This record gives sequence, C-alpha cells and structure tokens, in this order.
Amino acid sequence: MGKYRESFALCNNKSVDRYDEGIIKGLTIPYMIYLLGMRYGGGKADSLKDIKFGWRASFELPWSTNDKNDIMYSFIDIAEKNADAVAGTIKDEEAAGYLKWCKKEVSKRVDEIVGNKCSESYYIAANLLVTMNELMNISNSGEVTDVMLAYYYKKYSRYLAFKKEIIAFRDKCDEV
Repeated sequence: MGKYRESFALCNNKSVDRYDEGIIKGLTIPYMIYLLGMRYGGGKADSLKDIKFGWRASFELPWSTNDKNDIMYSFIDIAEKNADAVAGTIKDEEAAGYLKWCKKEVSKRVDEIVGNKCSESYYIAANLLVTMNELMNISNSGEVTDVMLAYYYKKYSRYLAFKKEIIAFRDKCDEV
C-alpha cells in the first residue's frame, strides 16, 4: 500500500505500453485522489464521503457482477485500512505535485471520454470529475468552489447524457 510513489512513477514512465499505462492510471488516479483526500481532509468522514464513494465506485463500475470477487474487495479493504497511515507519509510538496498531476490526468480523461462522445464511459468521467472536484474543495481549506465542475458543465453544455451521469453520481454520493 505504501508503494504509491512507484505507481505514480509508472504512470509517468514513457516506456510503459499504452494499454498498460491506461490500466495503471485507471487504478492509480482514484487511489491518489483517495490518499490526498485522507491527507487534506484529516480523515474526517463528512469531507471524505464523496471521495471514498468515488474510490470504491472506480473499482466496481468497470466490472460486471460476475467478475467481482473476493480479491478485489480484499484489495479495497486493505487499501482503506492503510490509507490514513500512507497519507501521513506524503510531504507537503509531494501532495501539491500529486494534486496537480491528478487534476491534469482527470481533465485529460474527461476530455478523452466526453470529447470523443464515448457515452458508454460517461460514468467513469463523471466519477473522476466529481471526486476530483471534492478533493479540490477539501484541499482548498474546505472552501467549496466547484471550479472544476463548473468548467466542464460549461465546456460540455450540450452533452446532456454526460450531465445526467454527473447528477446521478452526485445523487449516489448523497445516498451513502
């Protein structure tokens, strides 16, 4: 669990196969958002509710019910149990760099999915966007700004299916 630095390095390694890079980033980005949420949120349950839901959803959404298994749930449980300790090892300058990287990667993924009209993957873009927005709110001394959401609402104002996914994801977060 403490190997987040190695995962981050792999995501930025230009020699990694593009397919593998997608898989690695698909797991690393939500985990880094979760770790940074723990770090900036101080483990407060209310401030982390949406981020924790997004973290779990990032594992559950891509697989059908038949593919979910005990190994996946064990990984999630172990990662969550150790997240507070791991988040405590992230230095201030590292956290700022990871936050900037996560924002860039989330923006890139949202633009790839929505910009290419991959409507079957809008839920992934919505998950990443909402959780990243929450992380930015937490890291901004708790001041709710919703800057990232506002930007993408405006940028993709004509993409109603994408907006519906964002609303649906936020509603699911509120139910948790």
